[in-house]
Amino acid sequence: MTRLLALAVGAAERLVQAFYEERRRPDEKVWPEQVEKLHAQVRGGLDTLEAALGGEWLAIGRMTQVDVTTTCLLDSVEHLAPALAQDRYPRLKGLRDRVDAIPAVGATKFKA
Repeated sequence: MTRLLALAVGAAERLVQAFYEERRRPDEKVWPEQVEKLHAQVRGGLDTLEAALGGEWLAIGRMTQVDVTTTCLLDSVEHLAPALAQDRYPRLKGLRDRVDAIPAVGATKFKA
């Protein structure tokens, strides 16, 4: 479980780094190769999490922190870099739907 949580957190960190590189730096200082490298790392994390999801939950047969963190990661990707998740990750999207269906979690969902 901790390995999957580390993957989700690491992918989220790379997403934030890509966001700052792409959208917060002055245009003349943006390094496109670095943005692509960071996006590839986000995709790698999501790909691994997608492959690891064999049932309803990622780890132990019930919702854990890794499920919540992965849900937040997927929401953030779809908000900040939607092309990374477009037409991909059906299992993770199903996980997100299950997590969001829990009132204590779904009520806190970010709405743009």
